[in-house]
Amino acid sequence: MSDLNIDELVRVGKIEEIDPENRSLARVRLLDRVTRFIPVLQFANSYKRHWTPLRVGEQTLVVSQGGDPDFGFAIRAIYNKGCKEPSGANDHAEVIEYEDGSRIIYDSVKKALDVFLAGSATIEITDDVTITSKANLTVHYSGDSTVKIDGDSDLTIGGSATIDAPSVTVDSPSIDLGVGGKGVVTQECFCAITGLPHPDGSTIARAAKQ
Repeated sequence: MSDLNIDELVRVGKIEEIDPENRSLARVRLLDRVTRFIPVLQFANSYKRHWTPLRVGEQTLVVSQGGDPDFGFAIRAIYNKGCKEPSGANDHAEVIEYEDGSRIIYDSVKKALDVFLAGSATIEITDDVTITSKANLTVHYSGDSTVKIDGDSDLTIGGSATIDAPSVTVDSPSIDLGVGGKGVVTQECFCAITGLPHPDGSTIARAAKQ
């Protein structure tokens, strides 16, 4: 061991081939040779496993305790001319950028988290969810949206509320607009004097008589 120098213990290389069966193993091309399949460092233990796919051409450090790279492991990954820092990288922002253009950025000076997703998203939660905002909350959909609640739902608004829509449909066997109110008269109701359906009714608001 004392006869080995640092160049034999630590070498810079590039991933040459990825094991199709064991995706965390790769062959690394060094200056004078290509290693056998060796482990590539990932974050993994019983608490958490974090998988980032390997890429051919990814620059790594090969560490071999005995000086033989075939019995070492690779530490990834090194920025280089072919793989530079993502745009927005600076001294106060953490940037995660994926190959499809999706990005997650947290800026500690702006105290802002920005997430851009190039495709769809699915979140599945097995327990309660609480969302609290100390300031304004804005939700914008460019397309259609569907909200399904299997249980009861309560909506409490401290101020006024406005619904602005070309049309609104409420499909319910019972609607209470104000606790203790009386039934609503519609054109389906019969006049107590004439015995005929009420002839005059709103052309905007409609309600069914049960």
